Amino acid sequence: MKKISILIIILVFGLGLFIYLSLQPNDWVGKSKDGKWTAIYEQEGIKDRWFGTLQWSGEGEPIITYREFKINGVHSAGDGQPGSEKQTRSEKVESEIEFAAFGEQPDNSDTLELILHWTEGDTKFEEVIVLQP
Repeated sequence: MKKISILIIILVFGLGLFIYLSLQPNDWVGKSKDGKWTAIYEQEGIKDRWFGTLQWSGEGEPIITYREFKINGVHSAGDGQPGSEKQTRSEKVESEIEFAAFGEQPDNSDTLELILHWTEGDTKFEEVIVLQP
């Protein structure tokens, strides 16, 4: 009888943990082809605010000249507006920077992309980082 009680407690705890974890939103993560950039789009605590951070893990000091965050191909945040001339920036990256902040969770069928232009020394780079849940 004692073994059955312990088994029931373990099953109830496991089921509760499974339900809790399945209700938690998924983080969206993407990496650049060279692995130097990691983009993370996640929920802030228990609030409904979602935000994206871009992390640099390469050597050197890159300077971001353009960034744009798109959801389902539509401009959502970043430099410039759809159809306008690209606005350039000169943002030195030391560890991580925020690229977006919104109020609702993306659907798993959504497509999230971060378009990034940066320079490292005299070399210019362009990257499209696709984020996935």
